[in-house]
Order: sequence, then C-alpha cells, then structure tokens
Amino acid sequence: MPRSAFGSALAHAGLGVTVLGIVAVSTFQTENILDMKPGATTALGGYSLHFDGMKPGVGPNFTEDRGTFTVSRGGVAVATVSSAKRIFTARKSATTPRPAS
Repeated sequence: MPRSAFGSALAHAGLGVTVLGIVAVSTFQTENILDMKPGATTALGGYSLHFDGMKPGVGPNFTEDRGTFTVSRGGVAVATVSSAKRIFTARKSATTPRPAS
C-alpha cells in the first residue's frame, strides 16, 4: 500500500472521530434559557444561582450594563460572578446584539 493511501485513510479516520465527538457533545448537552428578574433564584447542577441585579458602568472607551450573580451551595455563598454587555462608543458597536423592543 503506498504511503499516500495510508495518509488518506488516517485523515478520513480522524475526520470520523471528530464527527463522532461533535455528535456526542451535541446529544448530551443541556441548555436552559431563563428570564431572571432581580432577586430570582434558580438551581443549576447542585448550585443555587441568585440574580442580584444590574448596574451601569463606564470604562475608558465603553459603557456597560453589568449583571451580578451569587453562587451558593447548600445555602453557603461560594462565589460572586458577573456578566456585562458593553457598548464601545468609539466604534458604535455592541459585544452582543440588543434585544428588540
């Protein structure tokens, strides 16, 4: 068997493994889309996620709306995380699309 045929077979096998990996990840993933109001709490993977609220902020070249969440496990706060939507005023572009009003 020529080396080029062996290389081609190996490449096709690699592509097959990649496709199987993509299918497995897509099949076993879970996604929850929530509309949380300030003070709302939801359970995720053994943790409790509490939405503390939104706060505006200003950076050197952007303005932002920052949402803060408290992560708890067994009633004990383990972390505080935040997510921000920034508007870069120099480029007049957002990092995420604005929802339709």
